[in-house]
Amino acid sequence: MALKQQQPPYLHLAELTASQFLEIWKHYDADGNGYIEGKELENFFRELEAARKGAGVEGATVNFGEKLKEFMKKYDKNSDGRIEMAETW
Repeated sequence: MALKQQQPPYLHLAELTASQFLEIWKHYDADGNGYIEGKELENFFRELEAARKGAGVEGATVNFGEKLKEFMKKYDKNSDGRIEMAETW
C-alpha cells in the first residue's frame, strides 16, 4: 500500500489566473502607480509571513531588511528599487 504524500495547504496558491494576479497586484500597489515599492513591499512580506505562520510553516524570525534585499536582487531586474509588473513574469 503506497502512502500518499501530503502537500502543504498553501501549495494551491501557486496557480493564479491573470485576473487573480492583477487583483493581488492592485492590493499591494496601494498608491496605484504601477510599482510595488517601499512600504508596499514591506506590507507584502509582513502578510506573507503571517500567511506562512497561519499555514503552520515553521521558520526563523524574518529579518525584513535581509528578505527585501534578497527579493530585490532576484526580481528587480532593472535595479531601480521597485518592482514593476513586467519584472514578475
